[in-house]
Amino acid sequence: DFTLDVRDETGTVTVASYQAPLQTLGLDGAAITVVASGFLDPSQNSNGPAFGLWVALASGGDLIPLPLVETPTARLQAIHNSPDLAA
Repeated sequence: DFTLDVRDETGTVTVASYQAPLQTLGLDGAAITVVASGFLDPSQNSNGPAFGLWVALASGGDLIPLPLVETPTARLQAIHNSPDLAA
């Protein structure tokens, strides 16, 4: 099983991560092809399909969607409480 990171054009920013549960799929060492399709921000592309990764098996058949890894986030509220405007 793997986690696949999709990075931006600089190669430094991860824009999405997907789980590739290859052992769970029971592929027994079979060759696969991972297909990427869609838009990271569909609203900027005429509301086209959302970005995703799919596995195509050498034997054919339907594509198998890879699940998106939910990255936990934190919320932060910063309060600037200094009377000095230059601070």
